[in-house]
Amino acid sequence: MKLLVRGAEAVLSPGAAADSVLIAEGVITAVGTGLVADEETAVVDARGAVVVPGLVNTHHHMFQCLTRVRGLDQPLFGWLDELWPLFGSHDGDWQEAATAVAVAELLLSGCTTTVDHHYLPPGPGVRDPLDAQVEAARRLGIRLVSAVGSMDIDDAHGGLAPAALCEPTDRYLHRLADLTERHHDPGPASRTRIAVAPCHPLAVTPALVREAHAFARDQALGFHTHLAEAGDEEAATVSATGLRPVELLAEWGVLGPDTWLAHCVHLADDDIEVLARTGTAVSLCPTSNLRLGSGISRIRELVDAGVTVSLGVDGSASNDGGSALAEARQLLLVSRAHGVEHGLTASEALAVATSGGAGALRRPDLGRIEVGARADLVVFDISGLHAVGTEADPVAGLLLSPPATARHVLVEGELVVRDHALVHADPAELAARAREVTRSLPTG
Repeated sequence: MKLLVRGAEAVLSPGAAADSVLIAEGVITAVGTGLVADEETAVVDARGAVVVPGLVNTHHHMFQCLTRVRGLDQPLFGWLDELWPLFGSHDGDWQEAATAVAVAELLLSGCTTTVDHHYLPPGPGVRDPLDAQVEAARRLGIRLVSAVGSMDIDDAHGGLAPAALCEPTDRYLHRLADLTERHHDPGPASRTRIAVAPCHPLAVTPALVREAHAFARDQALGFHTHLAEAGDEEAATVSATGLRPVELLAEWGVLGPDTWLAHCVHLADDDIEVLARTGTAVSLCPTSNLRLGSGISRIRELVDAGVTVSLGVDGSASNDGGSALAEARQLLLVSRAHGVEHGLTASEALAVATSGGAGALRRPDLGRIEVGARADLVVFDISGLHAVGTEADPVAGLLLSPPATARHVLVEGELVVRDHALVHADPAELAARAREVTRSLPTG
């Protein structure tokens, strides 16, 4: 199938100024001005809009969409203590409903590729909830990297979660291998991939981490975990291991270009140097870090050091939302907390949200509008009230004015959002289904 996205006010492409993008079989074949469609080419109207690469979200916990506004005034560990009992009710119905809500939010905000870090094991004898997640994501049309997590140290032995939410290493590895065999598609047109994602260094044994990382290397999968999110977490890591969080992962041998780390708020200069030298990427989650009072990442220093920096909306129970465009705006703003001269420009923030995420996931064919790249594009309307006055730089205006929903979103050249509406789902039905599941959760 061929499509022509035509007539934009601007196209965010590294080449000369353009107003149109031509697509064939899911790949960008031309970027230019005044491109003309033949009779076999469908036209996507981009008049009064800007066209940017699909945003890439590199850290999420989709199941948390059903547990928003919990632990409102708690830091990270207190927030987790309030939520663990709720998470114990997790099942396939919960995962399917929450995934649909999360994916809908992401698509409408211009996100075309997302990671979901899922660390809750399935109950005994039941279907893995990640099967339901994959089905929901495929139905709505987003690219999904399902990062399969686990915990094998419970809270009675120095871990984070109750024993019911932990699982033995051998069971995790078996489940990981099964999900990889059934769902991982390494091809360029893939919309479903698997990554390996032990939950957190304080929640897992070194044996689990090393064996999981070896599996990731053997299967050419990405490796992901939380790291250096909160000050008390850093102190607990040093107390338990004698090492700072980055030092601990280096000791375990899991840093490198196939690894990306969520949060990375509390980093020393040496940590940043190690991440840059090893090619390890980070996923910054500014809204979640502000909501939990965890702090602000050293954004400018990470970018200047050459670390691959990407963006994560994080779980909706700590963000309470799932807009990738709003998160890119938040990143831009918090990067300037200590002075504009230390912050990102709008173009740098958009790069983090697009090509930065593609780099973290080792997908150089995503996150850019160039001939040969996959056709993941977003058309953002700039004709409304929210964009009045942004004519001098309409692309920067995406982040410097209130975040908008996307007019059109294309994944692999397929329209999955058309005229501000989901193509493959009704938001009212998704919300009703999610609320039905939510009503079954414990209220305490």
